[in-house]
Amino acid sequence: MRGAHWLFLLSPLGVVGCVPIVPTLSLDGSGDTSDERPASPGVMTEGGETTSGDAGDGDGDGDGDGDGGPCDGGSRPGTVCLWAWDVIAAGGIPTGIDAARIGEDDRMTVAAAMFTGDGLKYWSVTAEGTLDPGASADFGDGFRDVAFADVNGDGLRDLIGVHPQLNLVVLAPGEAGGGFGPSETSTVSRGPRAIVPVDLNDDGRDELVVVRETGGFGVLSYGVAGFSTLQTWDGEGLFYDAATGDLDLDGVADLALVDEQGDQIRLFHGVGDGTFGGAGSVAVGDAPRGVALGDLTGDGRIDMVVTTFGDDRMTSYVAQRGQGQMSYLETSTVPLGVGPYTVRLADMDLDGVLDAITPISGLGAVGIVLTDGTGQLGERIPFLTGSSPVDVLVRDFDDDGIPDLVVSNAGAQSLLLMGSHPAG
Repeated sequence: MRGAHWLFLLSPLGVVGCVPIVPTLSLDGSGDTSDERPASPGVMTEGGETTSGDAGDGDGDGDGDGDGGPCDGGSRPGTVCLWAWDVIAAGGIPTGIDAARIGEDDRMTVAAAMFTGDGLKYWSVTAEGTLDPGASADFGDGFRDVAFADVNGDGLRDLIGVHPQLNLVVLAPGEAGGGFGPSETSTVSRGPRAIVPVDLNDDGRDELVVVRETGGFGVLSYGVAGFSTLQTWDGEGLFYDAATGDLDLDGVADLALVDEQGDQIRLFHGVGDGTFGGAGSVAVGDAPRGVALGDLTGDGRIDMVVTTFGDDRMTSYVAQRGQGQMSYLETSTVPLGVGPYTVRLADMDLDGVLDAITPISGLGAVGIVLTDGTGQLGERIPFLTGSSPVDVLVRDFDDDGIPDLVVSNAGAQSLLLMGSHPAG
């Protein structure tokens, strides 16, 4: 993913019953530094009402079960619950986000590409589940995606951002103390808008697959002389996002590229030398925005989940048998609500099966879609986050073995850190 359709974001569609979470914290210390937090997010019912707070549980903890735990009102029995740990003003419009452990102390850090407000920003996640006021690398407005990657092989995570209007990839090398050194840039034509770091040639360094909005993708490698281009694939279409995985089971990462204009996912075989060869495509719904790869059925093959912005749906595609093949069968589709963007996979209910998570911009919510181990998608369960969410990440921020979320709210100009737990 990642990124946003900015006419839509700057004029978000309201939904009755969806009250945005309003950030109250200043990033630079010059504004409100109150400890006040907005209400925890809750499940949004089909009628547009939400449950949150103590939800009648009588114990005041907000999780609906009366036991003093954190899941009241943010869950449906037998599924999953989410609650807000922290929401923080981003100081501008955040778009793509990433999170990783950086520096020699492995400090969990969240980074955001800023469409407005200081280029690239990052925040440390505290042991209490809050976001420390962050630092920024001020490259100006207009960034659409950000990623952590080790591009120079020194074992430290570097910070990379892309700027489609200026055709720039920006690298800030990681430092042992957890910060980042002086930046350098590389030019990538035709609107770089998303980055996928992956080691494509088994050299211990991440290459960068850069999605070019109006021209396919490029592959960058970093060496002594800086960035070099390993491959440029020029294609007709409007390209939005990408994901990598071993789709043909040959031990080499392959590429799934979102072609929004062509209503398809284009597939490319990894060669093993840092480049890709053509492999075909999968027809999907109207205006795809996100793709995620993972084994939904437990058979060892990589399946695919796609979100489509034009018809507001999520669809699963199960990989068919055969090594060396890239053949997919449409298996299940569910309506999401207005404006889904990226999609991520994680086992949210801890049943051993990957589930799907997507930001739904028009609802001001993230949608959790549980799966059943056959590729079938369950009912969308929306949790309110804030105005116009456009990206979501899944990480275990508190090291409890349970997935947590961080959400980029472009309309609310905030980041939301959310804890989760299976509901029972």
